[in-house]
Amino acid sequence: MGKLFKIEMMKLRKSTAMLVLLIVAIALSLLNVGVYGLVNLVSDSLLSVFGKVDGYNMAVTMTSDTSDIMMMVVILMAVLIGGDFSARTLQTQVAAGYSRFKIIISRFITVAISYVILYTLYFSITVIGMTIIFGFGDGITSDMVSELVLKLFLSFIMAMTMLSMYMLFTFLLKSTGATIGVCLPLMLFGVSIIQMLSMVSEVVYDIISFTPFGQSMLLGDMFGLEEVEPIKFICVCIVWFSGFMSLSFLSFRKAELK
Repeated sequence: MGKLFKIEMMKLRKSTAMLVLLIVAIALSLLNVGVYGLVNLVSDSLLSVFGKVDGYNMAVTMTSDTSDIMMMVVILMAVLIGGDFSARTLQTQVAAGYSRFKIIISRFITVAISYVILYTLYFSITVIGMTIIFGFGDGITSDMVSELVLKLFLSFIMAMTMLSMYMLFTFLLKSTGATIGVCLPLMLFGVSIIQMLSMVSEVVYDIISFTPFGQSMLLGDMFGLEEVEPIKFICVCIVWFSGFMSLSFLSFRKAELK
């Protein structure tokens, strides 16, 4: 798998889509900082509308909502894997003797690395910029920092689980345009619809809590991790991740025969 991974990383480094998304991530982070900085210059009272503004609270907010970076990575994944289907690169690699499992895992690892790069860049520039302007925050305790680190860890696990689902759609649809057309609306409206369904009854809420969407809603609470059960969270993510990756493998077997 080492050779396949090197090939995928080389494609990622040379990818125009990755370069564009890096620029977009930097631009978005600077825009975030710039908006808060501008509002601060115009009116302190207007800034209070956003709540407590500092580096720590921005970091908490960014661990609660990773949708911007997730959209970027899904677009990149659709471009890279959809392009492989169009060019029949996947079928060529199977014919060359590479196992389907290694082909899928090498691509997922590459996608995961792209997420880490984009999220780290976006997170770091935004939090550092906010800290320079507003400070990191007053009264920040070691427990608060520990909770932030735990939230970052759980956020990463959830991101990998959701990416495995979007990878399944990529292998099912085998097209860049179709994948983006299905995944982005799902990202934009899926959580909102499930939130509404969870309010129907306690039974529905409990059922949804055993899905990645349900756990992501709990993680999205910007006020802490009181509602999150870490063991249940991790187990739910592992089960669904394994299921999505297994289905991707099966769909790839079928697609390769066409």
